[in-house]
Amino acid sequence: MTAPVGIGRVKPDTRLSQKIAGRPGWRAAEIGDLIPPMSKRGKKILIAVTSHDQLGTTGRRTGWYLPEVAHPHAVFAAAGFDVDFVSPKGGEPPVDGADRPDAIGAAFLADPAISTKLRATPQPADIDSSDYAAVFFAGGHGTMWDFPGDDDLAKVAADVYEAGGVV
Repeated sequence: MTAPVGIGRVKPDTRLSQKIAGRPGWRAAEIGDLIPPMSKRGKKILIAVTSHDQLGTTGRRTGWYLPEVAHPHAVFAAAGFDVDFVSPKGGEPPVDGADRPDAIGAAFLADPAISTKLRATPQPADIDSSDYAAVFFAGGHGTMWDFPGDDDLAKVAADVYEAGGVV
């Protein structure tokens, strides 16, 4: 099994970035055109967020970074995709950047359906990768601590990628 981009062992699939680069002014609604055919996959995207809440030994709090989840979520949802979340430890993952949200971030935080999903994220081992057309790894400082060593998260991403999905 080869690993998808971001996990470490394969070259990036540049088809998606080439399609985006070749389409100046692309709209959110067009992102569905960029995802491979999903005849065997649901029209769902999985966003992976960190469970890690400490910035090294600094004593500062961290977590998934609000704009790096809220903005892609808005694009995916506008394109008609259902979006789920996963985190290495499951449960409610820590958020960073929620103290000064922009309009998209504020709407994301105020959405009760999103809040419900984020209060009870599944662990990667509980995910059925065949449900997803894509996996998006959200940023945030915490990802440096818990994404690299999470074999279950790597397996979900590899399974989606190897079945023709986007990572």
